[in-house]
Amino acid sequence: MTIDLYHISLSSPCRAVRLAAKLIGVDLNLKVINIFEWEHLTPEFLKMNPQHTIPVLDDNGFYLTESRAIMTYLASKYGTNYSLYPKDVQKKAIVDQRLFFDMEIIFQPFKDYFLPLVLKKGHDEVKFQEIPRNLPFLEKILENSEFVAGDSITIADVALVTTVSNYEVVGVDLSKFPNIHRWYTTCQKILPGYDEINLKGTVELKELWEDLKSKYMTIDLYFHPASAPCRGVLLAAKLIGVDLNIKHTNVAKGENMTPHFLKMNPQHTIPTLDDNGFYLWESRAIITYLFNKYGKDDSLYPQDPKKRAIVDQRFYFDMGTLLQRYIDYFYPSTFFGAPADLDKLRKLEEAFGFLDVMLEGSIYAAGDSITLADASLAASVSTVDIVGIIDLKKYPNVNRWFTVCKRTLPDYEEANAEGAALFKQLVDQYAVRKLQTPLLSGAVLLSRSFNHGNFSYLSTLSSRRVIRHKLFLFKSTRRLASCNLRNIAAFSTKMGRIDLYYMPFSPPCRAVIMTAKLLEVDINLKFTDLFKGEQKTPEFLKMNSLHTIPVIDDDGFFLYESRSILRYLANKYGKDDGLYPKDPQKRALVDQALDFDMNTFYQPFFDYWIYCMIGPAPHDEERFQKVSKSFPILDDMLKKSDFVTGKNISLADISLLAGVSSVHAVGFDISKYPNIVRWFANCKQAVPDYQELNEKGVQEFKKLWDRLKEKQKTKVKTNS
Repeated sequence: MTIDLYHISLSSPCRAVRLAAKLIGVDLNLKVINIFEWEHLTPEFLKMNPQHTIPVLDDNGFYLTESRAIMTYLASKYGTNYSLYPKDVQKKAIVDQRLFFDMEIIFQPFKDYFLPLVLKKGHDEVKFQEIPRNLPFLEKILENSEFVAGDSITIADVALVTTVSNYEVVGVDLSKFPNIHRWYTTCQKILPGYDEINLKGTVELKELWEDLKSKYMTIDLYFHPASAPCRGVLLAAKLIGVDLNIKHTNVAKGENMTPHFLKMNPQHTIPTLDDNGFYLWESRAIITYLFNKYGKDDSLYPQDPKKRAIVDQRFYFDMGTLLQRYIDYFYPSTFFGAPADLDKLRKLEEAFGFLDVMLEGSIYAAGDSITLADASLAASVSTVDIVGIIDLKKYPNVNRWFTVCKRTLPDYEEANAEGAALFKQLVDQYAVRKLQTPLLSGAVLLSRSFNHGNFSYLSTLSSRRVIRHKLFLFKSTRRLASCNLRNIAAFSTKMGRIDLYYMPFSPPCRAVIMTAKLLEVDINLKFTDLFKGEQKTPEFLKMNSLHTIPVIDDDGFFLYESRSILRYLANKYGKDDGLYPKDPQKRALVDQALDFDMNTFYQPFFDYWIYCMIGPAPHDEERFQKVSKSFPILDDMLKKSDFVTGKNISLADISLLAGVSSVHAVGFDISKYPNIVRWFANCKQAVPDYQELNEKGVQEFKKLWDRLKEKQKTKVKTNS
């Protein structure tokens, strides 16, 4: 009797299950599923898992999906070391909480970025930058404990360590988080089979990541090799170690005047950089940006203010004096037929004299080590030198420095010398009368106009917009809060033992309230106004450093994340196991459905709601469709049962009920899903005082939604 695991090594949830099984002592029969060959869409696989996701467990005909549900199932059924998934309800609740924390807080940002990348939807820089945004929360969790749920390793550590290893793959620096780094190192040492299972898997993931980067994370440089500023950027990029995707742009043919180019750079100059939708022009701005974002060697652009100022000074000298004086003298006579201006030539010679003085006593332009300024200056000096109007031998320091640069700048010949030679050929080949459009570098036009800055899309929302929405929400939620507090007065007056910090329109909060009612658990409701910042007080942060609701305080035992709270209440206070069965297989199905609720159903809806609430428009079709995609899956889950896991209501039904009722109220049509409609009616009958505990909050949520949508529509009309 084998236990089959359908998996792929690239997947961290799959690796987590394998590591957990190794730790528990369960032998798995591994069956590799090649998702790139669509093996997860075969009829045989869909019979096991209609969601066609991996991992999937087949324990002699018992099929289970969702990695964290699988891990808890294996520990519950086969585990002998109960510290991995404790029997004590409070300790178990902490492990559950950390598992959900991994899924929603740590794994989700990585998934949101990486999955679209794998599906060939391209690189999303905003999502990429958001991957490590929640690591400070994990750092806080590990502040006073060796592992995430205490002083001994649990399956929660297994789940989190595989996720965190993904972060390393995409370049997140874990050394910035000493507690995480300590814990991560410890887990690598003590988890059996770590190298074979997780390290090997991350190596494969790294290979995929590098391949995807080369396809979708290109940094485009609109460039012409004859342009000195363009070559300065290329030389600097070589120094920094950044690969650029060169897009040759022929200014003479007007390729810098196309609508696409003007959208990137209304000044229509080269070089222009496109870093995944972030557009930048002016060569020296591009050079410093590339270093600030991708640079690792501080000597190229020092952090010390004085040393950096010298480099900047050399940049400005190159742009405003050296190259500009060259252009002022050379371009009119060469490209426009004007007579040579000897005064301008003397000004250019004076500029080379200045540079010669600057280089007195130093190897490079800003000291004794090479910097970004050398790359920019070398491109300019090589252009002047190759056309023969300045004899560098008259400037011994410049001549010495230039010789050193040609030897030490990476790929100098390819990156700069060949382009300088091309410029000389163009000068020789074309007379002024044959050039309808002069060959201008980016520096030429920039020197004749004001620098209006970079038109980059930095944020969806302004701080003022957020403040306005918060004020609006504050007024709205005050009204709905007072209404709901009256509506559930009969329920709350009985309560006094467990404090629940909540807001009544929140689906997760309502799920906790309904569960408590079903379990006949007394809770004391503590309204927490998020829009007034009550979740960020020192007292609240002591309970929950993530500053989210719901949170319960059970005589000093603090717990957050609604699904962890549901499990905890059922484990500690349930008079029977109807809501959360003790049978490992039945419980695993509830866990699986809870995971589905959080990951597949509720999170897309939450993302859509937040966008509609404070985004730039009252609707986003892509986000709307993501929510809609979860309904066919839920309908399929319900086709053979009254509730999501069988004939009886469970914690999963309650959690889903709070969300589905809210989604339905704000316009998502469930009528075309007959199984959901039937289940919805069953749930409303099964939950005592449903109207008071949930429906009232749903209606207040709808009122708030309608007010926000109307406000957004008015704003769009005003701005249009």
